[in-house]
Amino acid sequence: MSDKFGEGRDPYLYPGLNVMRNRLGIHQAQRLAQAPNHMPALRAATMELGPGHRGGALLCA
Repeated sequence: MSDKFGEGRDPYLYPGLNVMRNRLGIHQAQRLAQAPNHMPALRAATMELGPGHRGGALLCA
């Protein structure tokens, strides 16, 4: 039976690799598996420290 996409390629994988396409552009399966472990640290490094701005806009969000 013929595949919908022709030669059996999966449009969700990078060509020639067994790694799903991703927004980070990572082509190695091991690095892609480790990426979620590093994201919270990267996000925390970009957050501003200091007193928060609280008010009506925060409560309505």
